[in-house]
Amino acid sequence: IKDSSSVSFINDTLREINILNSSLDLKDFYLRYSKCLKTLMPSEYCRRALAESLAGNEQQSQVLTGLYLISQAREGIFQKTNVHFADKDVNKAVEIIIKTYRLAFDGKNEKAIGIINDSISEIIFPLLFIEAQYAVCVLHFKNNRKEERIDALNTLNSLLYNCDQNEFEIRGR
Repeated sequence: IKDSSSVSFINDTLREINILNSSLDLKDFYLRYSKCLKTLMPSEYCRRALAESLAGNEQQSQVLTGLYLISQAREGIFQKTNVHFADKDVNKAVEIIIKTYRLAFDGKNEKAIGIINDSISEIIFPLLFIEAQYAVCVLHFKNNRKEERIDALNTLNSLLYNCDQNEFEIRGR
């Protein structure tokens, strides 16, 4: 972004679309861009978070940033500095889920499951709630007990059924 009234485009197609829709203001443009990213590259949480922020949707931007940090933690990549979100509910949910994955990577699955199960009802954002449920299912599935694996698969099936059809990345996992 050069300034608040102009956008620099690398992609010619995006430039042409913006010229055709010259009545679009920047916030509307970034909102549409975020929706495109959600459809085309749903796990690009950083890009989506930036687009939502530029569109003026700070809370959604924070949720998507949290999802990015959680996706990193799921892979065993933990940030050295703690990110604190302005929204206390987003902050708390992200901390709980990342703590769960950190414990799991330390081999403390039962403790991780207990912590997230005790806190899951406090998570109010649907996408973060789904991530918390997903974490519990993954941790249960890592156990060698057949009944827990079956329960985890049934929970995942229910989770997918109730998941927003537009969140392809979550459904894809």
